Amino acid sequence: MIVKVSGLIINLVLGYWLFISPVAAQTVYYVATTGNDSDPGSESQPWRTIQKAANTMVAGDMVTVMAGSFPERINITRSGSSELPITFQAQGTAITKGFKITASYITVKGFEIANTDYVRWDSGTSAGVYIHGAFNTIEHNYIHDATLGGLKLHGPPQDPTTTHHNSILNNRLYHNEMVGIDVNGRDNLIEGNEVWGTVQCHPALVAIEGPGCPNYSAVNGLDADGMRFFGQGHTFKKNNIHDIRISPPESVNPHIDCFQTWAGTNNELAQDILFEQNYCENLNQSMHAFMLAGGTNNLTIKNNIFKAYGGINTGGGADYLYVYNNVFANSLSYYQYAGAIGLESVAHAKIFNNIFYDQPYHTVTAIGDTSNIEIDYNLAYNSNGTTPHCIQWGNYDTCLPTPNHQLWQVDPQFVNPSSGNFHLKTGSPAINAGADLSLSGVNNDYDGVVRPQGSGFDIGAYEYLSTGNTYYVDSSNGSDSNSGTSESSPWQTLSKVNSLPFQPGDNILFKRGSSWTGPASTGSAALDITSPGNSTNPITFSAYGAGPLPVITTPGTDNRTRVVRVRADWIIIEYLKLENAHGGGVDLETGSDNNIVRNNEITNTGFGIGISGQFNQVNHDYIHDLHMFTNTPGGNDDVGAIGVSLNNASNNEVSYNRIIRAIAPSYDYNTDGGVVEWWANSDNNYVHHNWGEASNGFFEVGGRSGNHALNNVVAYNVSLNNRSFSHLHVGGTFAVDANFRVENNTIIETQSHDPTVWAMISFSGTPQPNSYILRNNLFLIDDVLFISPADSRGWVFTHENNLYQFLDFRNILGFSLNSGEKITDIRFKDYLNQDFHLLSSSPAINTGLDLSYTRDYDDQDVPYGPFPDIGAYEYVVKSPSTTPTPSPTPPPETDLDGDLDTDFLDLLRLILGFGAGGLADFNHTGLVDIFDFNLLIQNW
Repeated sequence: MIVKVSGLIINLVLGYWLFISPVAAQTVYYVATTGNDSDPGSESQPWRTIQKAANTMVAGDMVTVMAGSFPERINITRSGSSELPITFQAQGTAITKGFKITASYITVKGFEIANTDYVRWDSGTSAGVYIHGAFNTIEHNYIHDATLGGLKLHGPPQDPTTTHHNSILNNRLYHNEMVGIDVNGRDNLIEGNEVWGTVQCHPALVAIEGPGCPNYSAVNGLDADGMRFFGQGHTFKKNNIHDIRISPPESVNPHIDCFQTWAGTNNELAQDILFEQNYCENLNQSMHAFMLAGGTNNLTIKNNIFKAYGGINTGGGADYLYVYNNVFANSLSYYQYAGAIGLESVAHAKIFNNIFYDQPYHTVTAIGDTSNIEIDYNLAYNSNGTTPHCIQWGNYDTCLPTPNHQLWQVDPQFVNPSSGNFHLKTGSPAINAGADLSLSGVNNDYDGVVRPQGSGFDIGAYEYLSTGNTYYVDSSNGSDSNSGTSESSPWQTLSKVNSLPFQPGDNILFKRGSSWTGPASTGSAALDITSPGNSTNPITFSAYGAGPLPVITTPGTDNRTRVVRVRADWIIIEYLKLENAHGGGVDLETGSDNNIVRNNEITNTGFGIGISGQFNQVNHDYIHDLHMFTNTPGGNDDVGAIGVSLNNASNNEVSYNRIIRAIAPSYDYNTDGGVVEWWANSDNNYVHHNWGEASNGFFEVGGRSGNHALNNVVAYNVSLNNRSFSHLHVGGTFAVDANFRVENNTIIETQSHDPTVWAMISFSGTPQPNSYILRNNLFLIDDVLFISPADSRGWVFTHENNLYQFLDFRNILGFSLNSGEKITDIRFKDYLNQDFHLLSSSPAINTGLDLSYTRDYDDQDVPYGPFPDIGAYEYVVKSPSTTPTPSPTPPPETDLDGDLDTDFLDLLRLILGFGAGGLADFNHTGLVDIFDFNLLIQNW
């Protein structure tokens, strides 16, 4: 017995050397206030300074900076690459004195940057973040009290192209000297940032320059702006600039502008720049949303909201200015010169679809060459009843005759302008009254709503959305003779609901704690939905009140009833409990597209949710304890107990659902069912972030001759004890499958099943390399075959970067390992208690392929480290609750002879103990087995 096993092991050793791959080198470093720069920078022995990381890291590396104060300015000179950026990421509140980046492909994320050193006119020292490079990302930082601008993208006229394609995203910038963000160079994106409290005379500057700020001879031009822009091709989007005030002594006499540019020897002329969906609040007298001081070219300003004394002031010398669908709101308390748009020597301009609200002086002034200026389809209104000033044309005395499309002194009927809500009320004259600007690139509004919604474009920053009517249904206290339009006057029955046509935007709400039973007639449905919504106004069936979910049930055990049948598009079904139908809980019939089924509980039905349409979403549903739909002796026609059925269904999404016990006895197959099933022509479906447990397989793909299932994706799911993971019909009388991608799933099978019946992966027919693509998955398998049958049929499919852990010596993989694959201890935190997160020592960390996913099963960033992890969960570093104490590196657990190494002598000790217990039982199962051998080989 021992000799046979030893011979087998020696043969296995020789085979292992042929395909075993080393664990990827660690490229995630750590910095903490308790660290030391002479340490290795590991999680247990972090560095002390961020600069140490900047001096060490190469493309693809990441440093996690733990919470604490780091009074250093980090100088970054090493670049990453397009696929392997270098990342600096804060974990908790990590405070620094900023970053100087003269490199490319750098990410700086999550820091508090404060109190930079002041050096006169030296942004490299004094700006919160200084960038002279390309493709850098600065995101989610809090930058305050920087002494020469919060963030500077450096690109002077003599070097305008080095700084380009940087992304400045979702940062908060407060109380910085001079300006929040200063943009130069080419093609940079400034999106989602908040700027407020910028000052003209920061105390740190005054401490160096002395009293008398801002009237210094050596430091002139001190100001307080939101953002400045120079160069070409930038996009400013969804930024919020507010509360920059004249407030001595920090801001004595600034000319405050949300956005400012000018022509000068130190700055490149601004051109080809887009401003959209920004919010600017600047109600300081003589201050502006835009100050365009000379020479700008081809600026597009669309879908913005400006609450400012002055809107756009060209200041002389601009060309090709496009101003579309903005709101310019002012205060009638101001006197002359406050106005919306001043065009001075602007040769070409288009001013369309704007609303001018409470402008005390001019709306639009066009002075100089006006031959190529177009102004039309605008609305002007003063809330005190006075008539807005005319459009001044050519000089300050001549009024432009109002075009037919202009709406002057017409109330736009904002929802609540005093609180800043400039959405349009129902019946607003601005609805459908604008020019069609689709060819000018105006395709959505301030909220991102598609334009147009009605028969034409709306005027202003918001496109009007109809809200529809709301109806209430209460099985206990309602009456079908009621209006149904209030909680005090609800309907009672499903018959009433089923009999009425509903309009887009309507809401039909069922009382929590109520219950309804549908008819038992063959093929009937308790709730039968036939009225369609539309893309912006779906019809919603939901719940109201407190208590348990509304319950809808359908009687019968063999009559093909359904709880909810949908024969319409753009329907939302949510917060209902659907139960006891012979057929489905929700049946989206053929031609039912763009529907959403979410947050429901479905139980004791033949299938949970059936989809036979396109572009539907099934998410956050709890589906459990299902039964058969067809179950007859003989004929191979049994079907049922399916969580989600994709039947002639393409382009659908099934995500974030919990599907448990989708399994039932079957005459033909002993048991049948499954978490998700594809049938017939079902292409381009995306199944992700689902939990499937104790079912008859996680997914199956089948059909009839000539059918196909193409380009489907199964990713970031957890499959727990489902007897098998996947079965594909790829030939014979069934479907032809191609490019079926199975990626980043965690598959656990710890229960014992008959290995002659059950296997993790199986096929009917002969797969081809592109039939089934298996990448970045984790398998922990007990007494089940991995692939069935494990013989020489010549099956070929694509598989790489998967990890396999077998708990039973009889497990057979059934194919050779490919690149990035190994049989190993995956090192879950506690798989016996369903915690499938990774330990810090897991070989799955940073060893996955980058497949362009962005969120893991827990909705954490992918990748969290420099590379994606294998499986459904990214390993996320948590801040330590106590200071780690460095300790000597222990010998590997596979060192059986005490020589601090794993070598051939240790292998012999394992072989001699094979089949029994002892020191070589590394995984503490009571038996030395193939799993322990795998661990020893890893540490060789």
